[in-house]
Amino acid sequence: MLSLTPKITGLKDVAVDTNALVAQVDARDKWHAKVHGISSKLRASGYTSVYFDCVINETISILGRRTEEQGRPHDFIPTLSNLQNKVPKLRPRETGRPPKAERVVATMEKNMSLTVSRKTGKTMPKTIG
Repeated sequence: MLSLTPKITGLKDVAVDTNALVAQVDARDKWHAKVHGISSKLRASGYTSVYFDCVINETISILGRRTEEQGRPHDFIPTLSNLQNKVPKLRPRETGRPPKAERVVATMEKNMSLTVSRKTGKTMPKTIG
């Protein structure tokens, strides 16, 4: 028989869904404030957010499509920087590589001849020469 009563396991990890992560890093998302409030309450209660690679990949894809469709492609890299700041860094012993969001920002900067100011998060054209 299937029981719908949750079991108390003592675990304090919460897997973050793509929609919640997108709302957290995109200040223009209609759920941004609501998700921020929920996230703050969970943190205050001692819960730790867990981010799966597939969620990060899907978040990057959604952010790219959304910024393009909304006519604000210049917001894409700063929003990726928000993602990079939101998702905890992986320890080198775990993967030996920088986190996905960090690699995507570096690739976008290289391919689009743009750079992101680490102070302001603003995207600027790279100077050539």
